[in-house]
Amino acid sequence: MIQKIVINGTIELGVNSKYTLRRGVQGLEMGVLSNSDYIVPQSHSSRRSSNWMHSRIITMPITVKGVTVTQLLQNRKELSEKVYANQGQILSIVITDSAENTYQLFGYLEQLDLPADFNHLSKGVLSFKCDNALIQSTTLKTATVGVLGQGGGIMLPFTLPITFPAGSGSVSISNAGTFSSIPDLIITGPGTNFTVRNITTGETLRIGYTGKNFTLTSGQQVTISGMDKSITQAGVNKYGFKDPRTKFLSLAPGENEITLDVDSGATDGTEVQFQWRDSFLGI
Repeated sequence: MIQKIVINGTIELGVNSKYTLRRGVQGLEMGVLSNSDYIVPQSHSSRRSSNWMHSRIITMPITVKGVTVTQLLQNRKELSEKVYANQGQILSIVITDSAENTYQLFGYLEQLDLPADFNHLSKGVLSFKCDNALIQSTTLKTATVGVLGQGGGIMLPFTLPITFPAGSGSVSISNAGTFSSIPDLIITGPGTNFTVRNITTGETLRIGYTGKNFTLTSGQQVTISGMDKSITQAGVNKYGFKDPRTKFLSLAPGENEITLDVDSGATDGTEVQFQWRDSFLGI
């Protein structure tokens, strides 16, 4: 059950606050609602379609309370001022459930509708437009995949030129949510040409490939933002090194087997770090 919703850190809708969610609040689900007394996302498409993350309107049935009519009017005015002070800005919407788990959404104010009819209670609707209405945990999780099978040295005698070893490694990453999460990746060198695979989903992302090699020296990093679809190194765009035959990765609900392969130059310091938030269709 939902305990409270805090909008931009300043507006709290909760059991003990001046502005509450309507009675009967149970939970929220994006795309299809299980409890019509709560947040109603009005999607332009089915949640199962390919553009399920496109913008949608979220409406929150709210009640403004006051011991007296004068206090109620003051609380209505205060809520209106707080809401419209943030008009045109992207707002954080943080949801806390009865188990004290917290989730977040981001959106723009669409409408605050508080009808004039009231009697110590003022019922209305607060609406937001969310460009991405996916519900995410506020906890940022991380997991690292290194490379395995590196040699312990060079056998003598050796022949020039020396071929530096390729490397590979794997790890299992758990998305505890109910929907796919879109992770960010940070690849740390050294190495040339990096292939990250999610064996579970069948997705492959390759940075650097034949004809367009991509090399990181020891300690250098490249950052891959799955949500923004960007690849940067020290702020410089490196998207052109992405193999166009591959795609940005996702994490399916449950366990995901992740592998890292490096064509050459890998050491024990070569790794890829995943950063993600568990994602949900409903809470």
